[in-house]
Amino acid sequence: MDGTEVENNGTQELLKSSSSDKRLRVQITEGDLLCVNQCGFYGTPQWKGRCSKCWRAYQMEEKKAQCYTKNRELLSFEKFEGRRKLSTESRSLTLKSILRKSPSLTANSNSSQEMVFTTSASHSTLPSPVTPIRHRLSEESSSAYDRFHEFLQNNLPQSAAHEIAQQTHHAVDKILEQQNVNMDDLSSMVQHFYQVLADKMRHNPIISGSLIDVSVEEVMGEVEQYICVRAYSTLFCARHVILADEETADLSLQDRIRSLNWVTAGFLETTLDFSQESVRDKLDEAITEIIDMNSHRGAAEKLQCLVRCSKMIFEALKESRSGW
Repeated sequence: MDGTEVENNGTQELLKSSSSDKRLRVQITEGDLLCVNQCGFYGTPQWKGRCSKCWRAYQMEEKKAQCYTKNRELLSFEKFEGRRKLSTESRSLTLKSILRKSPSLTANSNSSQEMVFTTSASHSTLPSPVTPIRHRLSEESSSAYDRFHEFLQNNLPQSAAHEIAQQTHHAVDKILEQQNVNMDDLSSMVQHFYQVLADKMRHNPIISGSLIDVSVEEVMGEVEQYICVRAYSTLFCARHVILADEETADLSLQDRIRSLNWVTAGFLETTLDFSQESVRDKLDEAITEIIDMNSHRGAAEKLQCLVRCSKMIFEALKESRSGW
């Protein structure tokens, strides 16, 4: 073997030794394999250096953040502002159209601030121009119709009862015609009608005085109850494509509620003791009241459901604390 061969062999051995040294220096330590959250378990590249437990927690946090962002955008009402601006211009005209043909509002200027009521025949039957309506109503609406007219007949003078009945029926007919009006605008129109009618009754000495046994508030309560029942399909139900925005908001709210299914009573710090059967029963009753709210048409009955629901929740809290 000559010197050249010896030199070449020495060079090859040196390269092999250098390559071997490089392979030894590039090593993965145990710390590199541990979870990035330093929980003591090993992570994987597919889970971004996390272990299975931390990866599930990470995914849950990501999902909650995505749901929050998504629902915040869906529930923002910025996209509804354009539609509200368009409906604002027509609101005053529609308000006038609801009340335009009402006899009390088309009275001459000398009697525009008060209704002409008399005390005669305070318990006479109401005239019958509106009685044909009775034959076209559903069972619940018919019952509300009978109750409303019975109240007016038994508590107000004939002319006053007839005037209020006419205005109320006219308002119901106009509300039922407002199929293309935004719900907020429709609500404003109905409240405006209530205000006009109440103001006119308060300016009448017979109703606002001591000549009858009912107050203006009681009469308005019966008017509101009747309108809510008769115009339920328009006031409380989606009726046209114009309400697509409201339906979208409702669906997005449902998605938001479902995204919070991981929230338990412990997060809310309600101190509810679910180990007590009485507490669970009262919460079930509260849920039932909320569900039953949709079975009632009148606003008063709906509010009573909410009151009973709240009462059941407070009683459940009281039961939970008494068991401590």
